[in-house]
Amino acid sequence: MKILCPSCKAEIPATDINIGKGIAHCKPCNEIVDVTSFQTSAEDIALVEKPSSSRIESFVDTDDMGVIFPPLGFRGVTLFFLVFSLFWNAISWIGFISALKAGELGGILFLIPFIAIGLITFGVFLYLLKVEVALLINRETVTLSRTIFGKSFTKVRTFQGLNRVERVECYRSNDRPVYGVGLNFTDEKPLKFGSNLKEEEKDWILSEITRFWKS
Repeated sequence: MKILCPSCKAEIPATDINIGKGIAHCKPCNEIVDVTSFQTSAEDIALVEKPSSSRIESFVDTDDMGVIFPPLGFRGVTLFFLVFSLFWNAISWIGFISALKAGELGGILFLIPFIAIGLITFGVFLYLLKVEVALLINRETVTLSRTIFGKSFTKVRTFQGLNRVERVECYRSNDRPVYGVGLNFTDEKPLKFGSNLKEEEKDWILSEITRFWKS
């Protein structure tokens, strides 16, 4: 939500906006602004139905929402990384062992980066195969967790700092952008996830998060 003070035209940051009370404090001119007219209700956000084939689990109530993305398993991009990493590693290690037996130091040094790439691609395969992603949003925090092999990596942001929900570029493949779901925050790093989801799943998740945020 972007709000400009009607008195001095300065943009009021999300940290100075109280959605619950419908007011904002403009610090430059010390003005208290009624923001109820700026707000968009959840009913104004397009409702996108969950794809029937989706394995994503979700729940939404008045003050909480959660989305759980199960591991991809052996399908789609996971299979690509498996086949690619096996082929790449086989060629790299055959060459490396041959150079090692022949005592060719130049060949060994030349092949080390290729072996590193092979290990990285196999690591990506394992990550896609096993990682479970969970998003939990309440009226105070936004929490994104990734769990793999029993170890969790969690990022927490403030709900009041959330200022945009949109598709964002997560990475580039063959010089082409791959998009996922992005949550942008005021004065905090954004959260990105869902680059491997189907397009209809991304549309549904964006709709669900936006409707909860605006409600």
